[in-house]
Amino acid sequence: MLWYVPHIYGDFHCIATACKHNCCIGWEIDIDDRTKEAYRGVAGPFGERLANSICEADGVSSFRLTEGERCPFLNCQNLCDIHLVLGEEALCQICRDHPRFRNYFSSRGEIGLGLSCEAAARLILNRQEPMTFIPLFDDGEDGVGNSEWEDTLLRMRETLYHIAQNRNQGIDTREEQLLTCVNATLPSFPWMEWVNIFLSLERMDPLWETMLAPCKEVEGVPQMMDETPYEQFLVYLIFRHVADAVDEYDLKARVAFCVLSSRLLRVVASVNPTVELTECARLFSAEVEYSEDNTGQLLALLEEQQMEVS
Repeated sequence: MLWYVPHIYGDFHCIATACKHNCCIGWEIDIDDRTKEAYRGVAGPFGERLANSICEADGVSSFRLTEGERCPFLNCQNLCDIHLVLGEEALCQICRDHPRFRNYFSSRGEIGLGLSCEAAARLILNRQEPMTFIPLFDDGEDGVGNSEWEDTLLRMRETLYHIAQNRNQGIDTREEQLLTCVNATLPSFPWMEWVNIFLSLERMDPLWETMLAPCKEVEGVPQMMDETPYEQFLVYLIFRHVADAVDEYDLKARVAFCVLSSRLLRVVASVNPTVELTECARLFSAEVEYSEDNTGQLLALLEEQQMEVS
């Protein structure tokens, strides 16, 4: 079965100690069973350190975070001691994967780069050429034929890419066309109400609230001189979130989520002019996308809207 990636995938590299938002700080780090079993076989002082750093809760193993919510193996140079002592292959699955995510279909797989990583955000948003998706490898597994729904979903997603990347149209027009393409609507809430909805969600970084609060005073969605980063943001969202749609109403809600998120990014960027756009996008991703509860609540609200107007 072929696995596909964005064409920029091979250009991604972890920036390690240069990263201002270390993924080993402030996140729960779950340990998969295979890795946990391997850790049990590590002898000597490092093996003891591993054993003393793992906790169990509700059947899930994870690292016991230290002061400042740091991974216990993140050293004072912000490098991973497990990587340094045992090698990259000894990392648990989540650490090897981050910031990668996967989409699964019956006949293909996809790997993307998540915007919660500042290096990935710069790589995605700062490119001028349109995003394309290319085969990376064949895992040797036999894929099966897509269901009728998957075929429909993949074709629709290609159409959505085409709309989002039509640079003959402004980003506002493209967003409206994306909604029209799937017969979706967005609640006509003023930004004050949208901001209150986002602020009602789980928050992890106080900076997100600081950046959202002034958005309440915005009356419309601002125009931007350079729309290309917002195109790249839209395509990223379509690639990541439309793939999980399970039916027509879920598809509508997910496209509405993509458009809402694109508009929110423009509003946040306009009222926080001293903050880099890539940092605005990274914070959005970390606060919204990387919380299943937050994304779920927004999708539920948007799906309810689709049902009300159908």
